[in-house]
Amino acid sequence: MSDVEAKGALSVPLHLRNAAHRGMKQHGIGVGYRYSHDYEGADVEQQWPPRPAR
Repeated sequence: MSDVEAKGALSVPLHLRNAAHRGMKQHGIGVGYRYSHDYEGADVEQQWPPRPAR
């Protein structure tokens, strides 16, 4: 909570955003997300936003 208060909220990366309709994917929204439960052991490597420096 202190990181958010000090630095503000970070935007959600495009691949993690919900593409409510097909046209949004043309802008990179929802593209490349891998649902972990579709993979063996429910473990998949993905790029997440960097953690803010403390």
